[in-house]
Amino acid sequence: MVQQKRCEGCGGLGTFWTERWVEVVCENCHGKGKTIDAGGHQVNCTVCVGMGYRLIRRSDIKPCPYCLGRGYLEIREPKRVE
Repeated sequence: MVQQKRCEGCGGLGTFWTERWVEVVCENCHGKGKTIDAGGHQVNCTVCVGMGYRLIRRSDIKPCPYCLGRGYLEIREPKRVE
């Protein structure tokens, strides 16, 4: 006999919400962290504040690896050998 039980890994939703931070090279200073102002002086980039890159948050929704996106697990009773 097969019983269905709510997946505890995803809470029965079937998906996981994941977030991660990705470094992206600054388009304004091309990764140098410095730009040249109107007077010809080097100043910190105003977009990345002298870092040379920006952090962008990426969010993804992925299927649960435990229930494979179904939201429930199938529990089978072991076969009895007599």
